[in-house]
Amino acid sequence: MDQRLGQPLARAELEIVLRQLCERRPHLRELDDAESLRFRDDSSVHGLRALRVAWRLGYVPPRGEIAWA
Repeated sequence: MDQRLGQPLARAELEIVLRQLCERRPHLRELDDAESLRFRDDSSVHGLRALRVAWRLGYVPPRGEIAWA
């Protein structure tokens, strides 16, 4: 795919996925503050190296729901 088409499409997909994740899993919280986030800058693909999240304290996922470490 042409880079001029692929980059905006990838950004839009990521924005949609993150928005849906926040809406569907409101009990997730970020573990890192904004200043400690590290970005990839060593290749043609840029973005976060990692985004650590956890369930909010005291939240128990419903049975059958995936629990992340």
